Amino acid sequence: MDQEKDGLSLIDIWRIIKKNILIIIISTIIATAAAIVYAFVMVAPKYQANGSVLIDTSSRKEETGVDSIIAGLRYIPTLNDYLYEEKFLTEVADDLTQKGFYEEEYIAKLKENDRFPTLLNSLRSSLSTSNTQNSLIVKIYFNSTDGEFAQAAVEAIINRITTISADEYALLSSVIKEASSASGYYSVSNGRTTYVIVGFAVGLIVGLAIAFIKELTNTDIHNSDDVEKIVDAKVLGVIPDFETKKEKKND
Repeated sequence: MDQEKDGLSLIDIWRIIKKNILIIIISTIIATAAAIVYAFVMVAPKYQANGSVLIDTSSRKEETGVDSIIAGLRYIPTLNDYLYEEKFLTEVADDLTQKGFYEEEYIAKLKENDRFPTLLNSLRSSLSTSNTQNSLIVKIYFNSTDGEFAQAAVEAIINRITTISADEYALLSSVIKEASSASGYYSVSNGRTTYVIVGFAVGLIVGLAIAFIKELTNTDIHNSDDVEKIVDAKVLGVIPDFETKKEKKND
């Protein structure tokens, strides 16, 4: 009983929801529709391309058999770090420029204005690698809103990493082999489902909030329950509103 006096009971909550169901539905529909439009019209599709390289230390006489596998596994962290180095990504950007994905004037202007690192950061954030435990194969992934660009980027990365000279990086020289090239690209999730779910949830919450605010700020007295809440006393009876004969005749 005390809990019902201090706050809303489940019956009160259900009554508010039922009374304002139209507001809740409209709010939910509007927010969900807006989320669908944003997700499927405004958010650009995302594509991914991938290829892989193999760590092969068999060409080094001091590393054979099991030792060769163990040594190869030790190269993987170094390879992953090297892929994100500024020098390496600069070479990849140069290759993409030669393939026509970047204009030379655009690259020159970025370098002139010290904004070239921004481009490298963009390449860095789009690049990712993975490998299974105890595997000498490293998968290389690249995400982009342009599928052909993603494919070209993976090809440039694999080409560069497999042709490292001893002068550039002696440790990785001649041990990185191409396992598979980027033969194409495919669409990946860009969070469209998440946007729609969030839109639905926001619309529902906003609708409920409007309904409860509307009800809780309403000071009108509708029935005996409202009177009891205000005066904190039981209502003994309710006098109905009868129409008199005079009123009926006037009508």
